[in-house]
Amino acid sequence: MKSQSFSKYLYSINELMTLTGKSFRTIKKRLESITPEQENGNCGTLYDLRKVLPLLYRPSAEPKSLTDYRILRDKSEARLAEAKAQKLRLEVGLMKKKLVPLEIAEKEWAALVSTFRSRMLALPSRASLIVHDLETPQEIEMTLKEFIHEALTELSSNASITSKEFIEHSPLDGTSSKVKTD
Repeated sequence: MKSQSFSKYLYSINELMTLTGKSFRTIKKRLESITPEQENGNCGTLYDLRKVLPLLYRPSAEPKSLTDYRILRDKSEARLAEAKAQKLRLEVGLMKKKLVPLEIAEKEWAALVSTFRSRMLALPSRASLIVHDLETPQEIEMTLKEFIHEALTELSSNASITSKEFIEHSPLDGTSSKVKTD
């Protein structure tokens, strides 16, 4: 990594890239203000590590004048205004019942999946008595399809709530809701 023929503190830009993980462009830009310790030698341009590291690790957006401070302040105020506007859009979406808090959506989805699972697991015991007496694979297949369609139709007609009811019963603060269930 470092050249053996020079002082232990002298590094080339390529060695600095390996050492710091910074890009060639970043290193070159930050080192404009200092003069290299050795130029165009056998190992190329070398910089003193003790001078280079503070330059490489200073904040890149460091303000240098009053105008720079104003620009930084304006940018941070713009980010804050955008964050406030986004929060307001979310709150308006909740109030207009176009958005649902994540906790409520997760709870309803879990209930739907649980109901689906229990209905599907009940199919074999319900169908086994009838399928046992059937003779051809086609009859068995048709009977099983009827049971599956019946269970799915029952699930869709007895779904806990419609999407409109779900949104209407959703609280604005994301706490528990009183949702209509069958």
